[in-house]
Amino acid sequence: MRIFFYANTDVYDKNRGVSKKVMSQVRALRDMGHEVFYTTYTENGIQVLNQEDKAVWEKECRVHKKLFHYLRRDFLIHNVCQYWKHRDADFDLCYLRFHFFDGKFRRMLRQMKKTSLVVIEAHGYPYREWKLSARSLFINVRDVIFEPFCRSQIDLVAAISNHDNIWGRKTVFIDNAVDVPSIKIHERTPQKNELNLISVAIEQAYHGFEKIILGLSQYYKNGGTRSITVYMVGEYREKTKKLVKDLQMGRHIVFTGKLHGTSLDEAYDKSDLAIGTFSKRANDEYGSSIKTKEFFAKGIPFINGWREYSFDDSCPYMKRFDMNVSHIDFHEVVRFYDGIKGDAGLKYKMRKFAEENFTWKKQFKRVFSEIGETE
Repeated sequence: MRIFFYANTDVYDKNRGVSKKVMSQVRALRDMGHEVFYTTYTENGIQVLNQEDKAVWEKECRVHKKLFHYLRRDFLIHNVCQYWKHRDADFDLCYLRFHFFDGKFRRMLRQMKKTSLVVIEAHGYPYREWKLSARSLFINVRDVIFEPFCRSQIDLVAAISNHDNIWGRKTVFIDNAVDVPSIKIHERTPQKNELNLISVAIEQAYHGFEKIILGLSQYYKNGGTRSITVYMVGEYREKTKKLVKDLQMGRHIVFTGKLHGTSLDEAYDKSDLAIGTFSKRANDEYGSSIKTKEFFAKGIPFINGWREYSFDDSCPYMKRFDMNVSHIDFHEVVRFYDGIKGDAGLKYKMRKFAEENFTWKKQFKRVFSEIGETE
C-alpha cells in the first residue's frame, strides 16, 4: 500500500522518544513492503517526506521559533491540506497520530477520507485533563465539540489503551513498540555495594520523579548504606532540579543533559536499573511507555509505577510501586535488585520478550487484519 503517515513531531530530534517511535513505525511499515510518506516539523516549518526521506513539500513559517511552537500544529495541518490539494495525493491509507479534534483537523480528515482509509492512533487515551488553565480548557472544550463531526471520517482507531469503541468507532488494541534490532543490549557487571539507576526523559508532571528524589533522601535518613547514584538523562523541570538542591542530593542525583547514540548506551551500561513513570496521567494509572519497551530490548530491569497492558506485577524484571505513595522506598529497590542481580541470563530473557511482543510489525499486523490488509 501507499501510506501517508501524519506525524506531529520533529523526526530529526533523536533525543525525543516520540520522534524515535515515529521513525521506528515508518521503518516497520516499509519493511512490510509498503511505501510510506510522512510529515515532520522543522525548526521553523514543516516537511512532507517521501519513501526516500526526501522533502516533497516544504514550507517555512516566518515567525520567531518560540512563537512557532504554538502555531506549528495549525501550520502543519494547513500544509498537509495544501499538499493534498496541489499534489493530487494518492494514498491507500492515512495513518494519523491523534492531535485533538477541531475544525482544521476535521477538514484534513474529510480531505483524506475522499480517497483513503483513515486510521487514527489513539496513543494516549484517555487524554482529556480538565486543568484550570485557560488554554487547556479551550483545547478540551473544542475537542468535545468537534468529536461528533470527526468520528464519521475515521475508519479505525488503533488504540494504545484498554478502552473499547473509542470515539464510537471500531477499535483495535496495539501497544507501544520499538525497533529492537537497533537497540544495543545492556552490558553491566554488578558492583559490590553500588547501585546505579538511569532515567531518560523529557520530564512531564506525570513522570513523578519527585518521588524518586524524596525516596532516595529518606533512604539515607533512615540509615541506608548502599552507594546509590541516579543519572537523569534528558530535559528536567527546574522544579525537579531545585528539589535535588534543597535536599542536598546532588552527590546522588546527576543531571547529564541530553545524550544519544554511543553516549546514551554508555550511560545505560553504567547503570543497574532503569526508571519508569510513577504518577497518573489523565487520572488513569494505566499507560504504555516507549521507555519500558526500550528497557526490555536493552535487557535492563526497571522500577515503575504505571500498570502496563503487556505485562503485570508478576513480571520478574520489574518492580512496581503503587502510584499513591508519596515517595519510592529505596530499601525495596535495593532488595529487588539484590534478588535479580545474580541472574546472568536475565538480559537475554528480556530481549526475547521484546522481540516477541514489542515490534511495530506485530502491532501493524493487528491493524491491517482489521482493515482487510496483510503484509
